[in-house]
Amino acid sequence: YGADVIDSVTNAWLLASVFAIVIAALAGWFASKSVTRPVLVLESATRQMEQGNLSVRVALQGERQQEFLSLADSFNGMAAQVEQTVSTLREFIADAAHELHTPLTALLANIELAHDEKNASARTRYLRRAQEQGQRLETLVQSLLDLSRIEAAESKSGFAPVDVIQLVREVGEQFASRAEQANRLFSMKLPEERVAVQGNETQLRQVLSNLLENALKFTPAGGWISLHLERASDQITLTVSDSGIGIPPDDLSNLFERFHRGRNASEYPGNGLGLAIVKAIVNAHQGDVTVQSEPMLGTSIAVSLPVA
Repeated sequence: YGADVIDSVTNAWLLASVFAIVIAALAGWFASKSVTRPVLVLESATRQMEQGNLSVRVALQGERQQEFLSLADSFNGMAAQVEQTVSTLREFIADAAHELHTPLTALLANIELAHDEKNASARTRYLRRAQEQGQRLETLVQSLLDLSRIEAAESKSGFAPVDVIQLVREVGEQFASRAEQANRLFSMKLPEERVAVQGNETQLRQVLSNLLENALKFTPAGGWISLHLERASDQITLTVSDSGIGIPPDDLSNLFERFHRGRNASEYPGNGLGLAIVKAIVNAHQGDVTVQSEPMLGTSIAVSLPVA
């Protein structure tokens, strides 16, 4: 009887062990499927991106593990940024190629005409035009390089306290003589106390120079241009105003885009990058730019920057 009991117990243990092994195997299989499925989905999406499909996104239907859901969200966010960056780069290259094509074509045409021209006076005229187009190309390329450097900067390296009052006074005084020669009335109003911002002095000079250049270019003789700097709490606001041709309302939303030129600005020289550079620099300094304008009445552009 004792042997029968032992055999029964042994068989029961063997059966239980086999059953436990089967259950463990099934549990392991289901667990591995629940782990490998989202991993395989992510791997597939990564391979699609590698092959050029930048619009691919990951959707883990029915997934309950928060870790995989968070990983999928991170992947989708990264993919969206990559797609946007590549799209912007493609648009930038297309726009740059178009803008470079026009002066380059004119340059080559004038050189060819000068080469075939027998008359010395006409040859000189063609060469002068070619030189002007070459200078236009140089300015455009330099502006593109400036813009790419500013937008590619990932840190505030090179930032230091900048005396804004001194900077604005220096640029304003240099500009005042040009405005007088061009028969524009120029005024400047600055606070008396010292004001400093944390930034790149060269870039901030470029912001002010670009705004004043635009004001001078689009303001007819006899008009006025003003430069006003004021401090309010923890920020400063630099405002350049003019009585120029103004900006059509439909152009205001695209004013700071690369190569954008207003409908009423086509007869004026320029490459449409000046305000794009202003916007990029101000963004890099954690600032803001606002515009108020009325056609034929003038424009006012205000740049706000945090005080150091």
